[in-house]
Amino acid sequence: MSVLNAATRMVNERGALSLMIYAIPNYPDPATYREILAVLNEHPAVTIIETAFPVTSGFSRMANETIQQAHRQAAGFQDGAAVLEALQPFAKPSVCVLYRETFETLGYDTVLRKMQGKIDGFLFEWLLPSIEDYADSYERYGIELVQCVVHLMPEEKIAHHLALAIEEPIVYLVSAPKTGATLYEQAQLASCVQSIRVHRPKAKIYAGFGIRGAEDIASLSTIDHIDGVIIGTAFIEVMQQGAAAVAAFLDGLMPALSNHRPR
Repeated sequence: MSVLNAATRMVNERGALSLMIYAIPNYPDPATYREILAVLNEHPAVTIIETAFPVTSGFSRMANETIQQAHRQAAGFQDGAAVLEALQPFAKPSVCVLYRETFETLGYDTVLRKMQGKIDGFLFEWLLPSIEDYADSYERYGIELVQCVVHLMPEEKIAHHLALAIEEPIVYLVSAPKTGATLYEQAQLASCVQSIRVHRPKAKIYAGFGIRGAEDIASLSTIDHIDGVIIGTAFIEVMQQGAAAVAAFLDGLMPALSNHRPR
């Protein structure tokens, strides 16, 4: 069982949904980011910290303007290569969103070697034509390749992606067309969850994209076998307001996260 799956399982067994929070290093500025990271490390709502190496170009169509602007602002303090070079382990389990600019500048193996022992999982921000060459990341580096699945995928493609996942993975269920967009219909998400469970019964499934707060979490918690949620754009917006606003935002999520029955 991976670190990410085990951490999620522990939260679920306490009767709560797991929460993964996306925070860009040095956004909105280095000092404020350090304060926010301290909040994420301590706050009981947060199970997994999702990070990235700031970039200025190469975003996929799934990244909205809020995410792109935050990356550019953070890169003005320290570019992604420098952030990666100075990377230290997080106090909680961690996942990295790997962007095309970093991948193409440094190369896949260099990035994973520098993340080794510091990051527990990673996912690609853009759609690769083939992921077979990266599926052994767990064996080579101890870093889980997080598979992303969306209901628009044909069943055979879902099966193929999950066949490349580790035995007890976490799976990223894409719950909206892009970051910050409106959630897909519940029936579409529920159907996709069932497909994931067929191919990887021991997976822990995180819904991500379009989740802005407690109301969306409460809605998603009614779908069987969703084990966690990911908040990105909405959290980046709160980060602009500082650490106190971040703590208040996370406090406000606690009741919705707690309304979960292990399945």
